[in-house]
Amino acid sequence: MRQATCRSVLLLVWFVLTIPSFAEPQLWGRLHAGPYAVGFRVDKPSTLKEELHIWYPAEQSRSAPMTFGDYLRLSHDLLGAAAGFEHSTVALRTTLNRAVTGKDDVLGQEKADEILGLVMKAVRNAHPERGQFPLVFWTHRYAITSAQSVLNEYLASHGFVVIFAPESAPPPMPSDLKSDAEKSA
Repeated sequence: MRQATCRSVLLLVWFVLTIPSFAEPQLWGRLHAGPYAVGFRVDKPSTLKEELHIWYPAEQSRSAPMTFGDYLRLSHDLLGAAAGFEHSTVALRTTLNRAVTGKDDVLGQEKADEILGLVMKAVRNAHPERGQFPLVFWTHRYAITSAQSVLNEYLASHGFVVIFAPESAPPPMPSDLKSDAEKSA
């Protein structure tokens, strides 16, 4: 009897620990993942001045998935980002606050940390799934890596390779442009 109880407890613990890996990330809302695990990598080809952010169908991995904070740290082109947010947790919280509320500390440390810690689907540098997959290349025009991470993970889980080339500085917003020619470019 005791051995059966021990097995039941072990099975329950295994079940509880593995359920989050099967669930969709909280930020995905009602989206459902496709049949592929998702990988993410940053590549800097020698022929380009900018780095590439790449989401792709991947082999299953036991490595920890990325968090929303990981993606936010990669958003170098985020307008209003706090200096040093790529390396400083305090600056990252400030950057999140500015992006969400327009102010430096509305969310508070606990809520900011909760959002930054939200688990995503992609595993950084996961082994790519074998096969040929269609390519989606999207441009920056007012988008940043963190803002597009849900869509790109979703597409990769459904068998697409997604490439994004972020700028090193934020592009000008339409309201910042002076002439009609600049506004229509």
